[in-house]
Amino acid sequence: MATRSVNQDRPADAASGDGSLGHALATDVQDLYDNAPCGYHSVDRDGLVIQINQTELRWLGRARDEVVGHRYAEFLTPESQATFAKVRDEFFGGKGEFRDVEYRFLRADGSTFPVIVSGTGVRDADGTVLYSRSTVFDNTARQAVEDALREKTDELDRFFSVALDMLCIASQDGHFRRLNGQWEEALGWSIEELTGAQYLDYVHPDDVGSTLEAMSRLQGATDVVGFENRYRCRDGSYRWIEWRSHPVGDVVYAAARDVTDRHEVEDALRTALAEARDLYERAPCGYHSLDVEGRFIRVNATELEWLGRTAGDVLGHSFAEVISDASKQTFAANYPGFLERGWVRDLEFELVRPDGSTMFVLLSATAVKDASGVMHHSRSIMFDNNERHRAEEALRATNAQLDGFFTVSLELLVIGGTDGRFSRANPRWTEVTGWTEEELTSREWLAFVHPDD
Repeated sequence: MATRSVNQDRPADAASGDGSLGHALATDVQDLYDNAPCGYHSVDRDGLVIQINQTELRWLGRARDEVVGHRYAEFLTPESQATFAKVRDEFFGGKGEFRDVEYRFLRADGSTFPVIVSGTGVRDADGTVLYSRSTVFDNTARQAVEDALREKTDELDRFFSVALDMLCIASQDGHFRRLNGQWEEALGWSIEELTGAQYLDYVHPDDVGSTLEAMSRLQGATDVVGFENRYRCRDGSYRWIEWRSHPVGDVVYAAARDVTDRHEVEDALRTALAEARDLYERAPCGYHSLDVEGRFIRVNATELEWLGRTAGDVLGHSFAEVISDASKQTFAANYPGFLERGWVRDLEFELVRPDGSTMFVLLSATAVKDASGVMHHSRSIMFDNNERHRAEEALRATNAQLDGFFTVSLELLVIGGTDGRFSRANPRWTEVTGWTEEELTSREWLAFVHPDD
């Protein structure tokens, strides 16, 4: 195979000069070609190497006679051979040039070396491309950067894929650029539907204002953390989304999570608390708490109604201020024991209203103590005892009437039980029989009956 020397392309006067200058120039040109910081080679229409410089030979790890006259494709990896075949066909087919084609050299030791090759064609008088003049640049640094970029991109892809949070990249004007699969799982919209979409189109109408405010903060280069709004799902329902967003230039990086379940729990808790508060306030009994000094620190609406007072009239005042004098004595006698023991049961107090009317209540209480066992406040419950009190009064009056009737009656009156004993006898029995009431009630009544009867 014939080869070409770089001297063949030198100007005639420089090549044929007989002076030292001509020789020096020729030497310099050859040295520049052979030891340039890039590779040079020429390939003919058959793909054979007809010329190559020392730089490219060093990159290949081969001697000149191992390369010149051989097919260039022999020194490329299989993937690069396929690329070379396509480029060569287009090049010698008339195109006559190519730019920035990436190849990988297959070195003599089996290692590979990334390069970028560009070439132009040398044509004959008819315009036919005879061979190439190609420059080859070391692509190691660029390849390393691209490999690192691919690795980081793959890492980002893996992170996007496995993250439990809803991750997204958005533009500052409010369009989704990239989202992970958690968005589809949470909202039902496909990633393709969401990518490029204006996210305000999915925000609940009531949350658009606060979302625009959050966007304004991001545009001012301020992180947005803990912001919540509602997003529309494919089925028309809405989910609560909590955001942590960080702006970088015209891009926003955000991690979000579906907090709908938390909102539902909080709503249920608020409902339960409201119901418990209503139960406390409107219960059919009175509730209050006293501090260690016996002052009101809490009282429900039912008890305030019984007292005929407002919370402002009661809170901070002593329980003794709203009860009768007799009840004050009961309170003074029992409260110290309550502080020590931690409970009382069924104490009767007489509440006194501002208008002077009264109401009897039955009170029970337990103590709430701190970690050291010292009472902090009481929990007290009071029941309306007016009806019971009136019944007891009526019973006492009836008993008094019965006692009067027993005392003055001329009839023999007795009350007996199923056990065959008298439980009570009036004075007329003593007058007639001579037996005292104590004697009559201490024995069975048959003891007083005539044997024949």
